[in-house]
Amino acid sequence: MRSFTAIIILCCIVLKGYGQITLTSADYPSALVGTDSLKQVTYSSPLPSLAPALGGIWDMTGTTDSAADLFSFRVAVPTYQYGDSTTGRIGTFLYRKKDVRTITAIGHIEQGVTTNDTFHNLVSITAGSDTMFIPAQTATYSSPIILKAFPCTMGGVWHSTMNTDINFQLTITMFSLSHQPFTQRRFTIRKDTVVGWGKVRVKNSAGAPSPYINVLQVHTSTYTTDSFYMGSSVAPGAYLTLLGLTQGKKDTSYTQSFYRTGEVTPLVSASYKDAGLTVPSKVIYHHQRLETVGLEKLIGYTSIGVYPNPATNELHVSLPQSSQYDYTISDISGKVLLSGQIGGRQGDASISLPQHLLTGLYQINISTNGEIKYTTQLVISR
Repeated sequence: MRSFTAIIILCCIVLKGYGQITLTSADYPSALVGTDSLKQVTYSSPLPSLAPALGGIWDMTGTTDSAADLFSFRVAVPTYQYGDSTTGRIGTFLYRKKDVRTITAIGHIEQGVTTNDTFHNLVSITAGSDTMFIPAQTATYSSPIILKAFPCTMGGVWHSTMNTDINFQLTITMFSLSHQPFTQRRFTIRKDTVVGWGKVRVKNSAGAPSPYINVLQVHTSTYTTDSFYMGSSVAPGAYLTLLGLTQGKKDTSYTQSFYRTGEVTPLVSASYKDAGLTVPSKVIYHHQRLETVGLEKLIGYTSIGVYPNPATNELHVSLPQSSQYDYTISDISGKVLLSGQIGGRQGDASISLPQHLLTGLYQINISTNGEIKYTTQLVISR
């Protein structure tokens, strides 16, 4: 019983200073049109655990990025607040689309898609001048998808169920089809649950560590079934087989998204194909509008550095001058938990981290002559 009580007390201490956020429509700017830059994490890069946690600390700065930026374009669309330019697919045939979205008092909502005219030459399949044509169209969902239900906070659960139809035309000489209308009907069930909260840091646009940012962790399970129709009848199997399409094809995906205030794009999004969330198929992070962890304020000096971060028992500080420096380590509330002096010579100094500094998020300030020269967020992981 005593051990159990000690564990509860320890958990309370570790979580001190962590406040979960609540997202509402008021957290988002009225103007959302623009371009976002994202990075994709390479498949070979080691990932930190993204398991749900209360007061979690998720550090993505040790991952390896893809070489090029990914761009997310949010554009103005009639009737709706904005559209996110993305890629849709009919089997292996891709088309450009915009997911049209609005933010209302009840939630961040996706209401349908608009597509551009898209042609696919089928010569590699039929050896003739056959085509698939996906015309420009607006496909409104039978019911909106709720991306985030407001107020969005820990324990929140919401569901979305909808149908959407994408029309296309086939010209296939061997089947005597000439601009024959077809429809892909997708039935979607989506369940979202806020499973955790805490702080995430990623690399900013310059590749430097960002501060730890308050986030909500949302787990999304999406189940889809695709059906195909020729006019108002079920599409013949021979046509679908030729195009590599499967009647009644089912797909399931799982996503862990980490949302911060003020941004519709998740700070981190990891997609998985298995319910156990073992191997992600894609991990991206949003690196715009992020500050660096610390800003060196010494004019004409090289930067002060603090490492490793996260730290366990000892912290190292690289010093630019042979001067005496004062340091403080504080909790999130600003209470100083450790202080002392380092330096006396240029180079590396060390700070022993006592055991009363438990796993959690802190702030370290380094100053000289009463002036703070460096400040950054520090994670201690025991």
